Amino acid sequence: MRSFAVTILTLLMCSTSFANERYIFSYENLNQLKNSIHRNGGAVIKDLRNSGSVAANVSERTLNLLEREFGNALFFEKDVVYSTNGRPGSGTLAQPAQSVPWGINRIGALTAHISSRGAGVKVCVVDTGVDLDHPDLQQNIIGGINTINPRKSADDDNGHGTHVSGTIAALDNAIGVVGVAPEAKIFAVKGLDRQGSGWSSDLAEGIYECIYKGTQVVNMSWGSSSPSTTIYNALVAAHNAGLVLVASAGNESSSVGYPAAFAEVLAVSV
Repeated sequence: MRSFAVTILTLLMCSTSFANERYIFSYENLNQLKNSIHRNGGAVIKDLRNSGSVAANVSERTLNLLEREFGNALFFEKDVVYSTNGRPGSGTLAQPAQSVPWGINRIGALTAHISSRGAGVKVCVVDTGVDLDHPDLQQNIIGGINTINPRKSADDDNGHGTHVSGTIAALDNAIGVVGVAPEAKIFAVKGLDRQGSGWSSDLAEGIYECIYKGTQVVNMSWGSSSPSTTIYNALVAAHNAGLVLVASAGNESSSVGYPAAFAEVLAVSV
């Protein structure tokens, strides 16, 4: 019985040691790095062109071998999961007569409309995507990208990103709601999936896209209690490029989550 117990314990230890987790890796020679990941039993998931890194599934054993091979020249961190803050929109197709949401009144947006309605401002919404055909938004959408799967569109399959975009720039017309800046334009980045969750690697790629598309504001209504160096580097690049970075403080009343907690970001709470 003792021998059997030792065997079971050994198997459990081995299975834990060889369980794969998702990491972000960066090294000066990415091809060399990817070859080493494969050679040592890992699997490269995707190239992260904007951040000059790769996302890969590796075991603890593979990670140790990579550290031994590349030493301090290798950057790596866990690919953190971020989730939407707040609930998705209802997804109702029929649009009611236009109303003014509580939040719009709360911040005095209608008074601000006298002097500015957001004309000429491009807002990059990094979220679950946007309903690209939404009658209260379509006129203000100037494009989009899906960083989860670049071969697919930035169309929203959750509702959260559409709801957020409506708060920002819903048209001042006869239907739906009116946005804070009804003449601002929206560039949609889909970095969160249909469950409202996403990897830090995909979200960071989306932030870089906000820079490349010439937007002035980045909206991030999602968060995590864990910071990500990969996301932080993207935010610093955006901040240095002059973009205004805005993020929701989080779903927890006790502390501010990330990315809102970074100094370069404006944290918003109710």
